[in-house]
Amino acid sequence: TGEDVTVEQLGGAKVHATKSGVTHFVAATEDEALAEVRRLVSFIPQNNMEEAPRVECTDPIDRVEDSLNDLVPADPNKPYNMKDIINLIVDNGDFMEVQKDYAKNIICGFARFNGRSTGIIANQPSWIAGVLDCDASRKAARFVRFCDAFNIQILTLVDVPGFLCGTGQEYAGIIDHGAKLMFAFGEATVPKVTVTIRKSYGGSHIVMSCKQLRGDYCYSWPNAEIAVMGASGAVGVLHAKAIKAIEDPAERKAFIAEKEAEYKDKFASPYQAANRGYIDDVIEPRNTRKRIIKAFEQLQTKKLTNPLKKHCNIPLEQTIIMNILLAVTADTWIVTGLGFGIVLALLVCLIYILKFFGFVMQKATGGCKKEAKPAKETRVEPKTKVSPVPTDEGTMAAIAMALSEASDDDKVAIAMALHLYYGHAHDFVDTTLTMTAKPTAWNSKVFGMNNAGF
Repeated sequence: TGEDVTVEQLGGAKVHATKSGVTHFVAATEDEALAEVRRLVSFIPQNNMEEAPRVECTDPIDRVEDSLNDLVPADPNKPYNMKDIINLIVDNGDFMEVQKDYAKNIICGFARFNGRSTGIIANQPSWIAGVLDCDASRKAARFVRFCDAFNIQILTLVDVPGFLCGTGQEYAGIIDHGAKLMFAFGEATVPKVTVTIRKSYGGSHIVMSCKQLRGDYCYSWPNAEIAVMGASGAVGVLHAKAIKAIEDPAERKAFIAEKEAEYKDKFASPYQAANRGYIDDVIEPRNTRKRIIKAFEQLQTKKLTNPLKKHCNIPLEQTIIMNILLAVTADTWIVTGLGFGIVLALLVCLIYILKFFGFVMQKATGGCKKEAKPAKETRVEPKTKVSPVPTDEGTMAAIAMALSEASDDDKVAIAMALHLYYGHAHDFVDTTLTMTAKPTAWNSKVFGMNNAGF
């Protein structure tokens, strides 16, 4: 292909562990690799029909971690390591991360709570602020589906400011990949517990196992923000004109701070989300471990089945029309108009297609329609004044004689000649062209040709 690349750069362990995500674990030696395999299989059952394995728990289930109260910075823009929280709440600090070098903005791995095997999905604020991108969405979606396939309960730790923006992500189909994560969480039937640590904004809130996506228990820390967007961004949009009108920098800063505090109190507070049923409880960080264990213990008898179907249809790709609709969902009237326009265009195309096939069939059958019975007592006045057909006895006798001896083809020729010569004269009931009410090859063909526009 003309690429200047080494074998290792093309398909080595490091490339697949960091770039493609094909490799889940990398080991320096065979002994290390086998040890990782033994550790991995201890978290999963032997097949999908068994329950997840459980071991004896030597870590107190009501253990309180006071350090969690001060672990997350007060400044929402400062990063921290989510793994520190994971290690403090799981049994004996034992956490086995999967694909740790790929899509580092999201963490996936296995741990135990009260001895029960648990899959953990968590945003990582210390890596590009924990935003979701295409790689992170695929990584988490695959892990969620793996846990669901092997009856492993799922814990989701949320601190996500949104989806990563930019042309690179849009061209890579971030809408499709984000839908995979939402589909995986929505389809999963295993026990699901969610804890919002600091941020949960907009579309990223939806795909991270929220209450509206069939999350069983959803908790939040007191300082968490659950809203359509962050306070600073919302104030910049809602009060843009007022901010621009303030010339004094100190006054402008004070105005922005006041509006941000007002926004957090009215919209972004976890208590507002709890009031609407989106959060089951606002918990103290130090009690996170025991609340998670209590929730999982209550969910051990959970029975949930999805609708019976041949197989599910995870969003692998979407049609062009669907992508257009998703792109304009901000304006409902545009979507409605586009939908009506598409339907109308399809109907118009269908009508013209049917007309075309009708014309082709008409030509193929000699240009005449199926014989139809003429009206017995119908008199249709011509649009223009035409000369009547001669009705004297000699002419009528001559026409009758010609018709009695003519073949079907001759009758058609006679009918055509009379039609062209006398215009619409055959529409008169009292003319030679409609001498009888009985259908004949002659008058039926005239009637048919006239209706066909000949």
